[in-house]
Amino acid sequence: FGNADLAHTEATEPHHLFRLASVSKPITGIAIMTLVQNGQLSLSDHVFGPGGLLQNHPYLGAVSYTDTRLNNVTIDQLLHHTGGWDRDINCFPNPTSPYTWQQPGCDPIGAPLYVSQMLGETNPVSKYALIRFLMQHGLDHDPGTMYAYSNIGFVTLGVVIEQVTGMTYEEYVESA
Repeated sequence: FGNADLAHTEATEPHHLFRLASVSKPITGIAIMTLVQNGQLSLSDHVFGPGGLLQNHPYLGAVSYTDTRLNNVTIDQLLHHTGGWDRDINCFPNPTSPYTWQQPGCDPIGAPLYVSQMLGETNPVSKYALIRFLMQHGLDHDPGTMYAYSNIGFVTLGVVIEQVTGMTYEEYVESA
């Protein structure tokens, strides 16, 4: 069903990997609710900051941020797209280097090269760097007050799954 490379020289095969994008959100939601059902997690658990689930994460636990509202973000809010980030509010410069255009909104998934440049990270940019970018950017709304579709909220939930279970996201989803 198409080609696996931009040069159109390699046919797509079953072993090729593709981004799942938003199809993974219900899978992540089920995995989170399984952890809740098993008593490993509560919907009211805080994600960031002192006492947060990611407080001791080797990368995200060390991120310096100034918006202390992040300390109030809960699992439930991330599941319901009310964590406080709003991808429709612009945060990227014009142009968004190294791109020759302005990346609209503020979803770092859409500007990975910019994020890696801004954070001094290697490319391909990691999920942790994408989350760090928005942690350092800060929230656009108080947590729990406004719906705004959030890719990074679900990326964060995937990291929570890994932190709580000690497994990779893929390993946990396959085992649950």
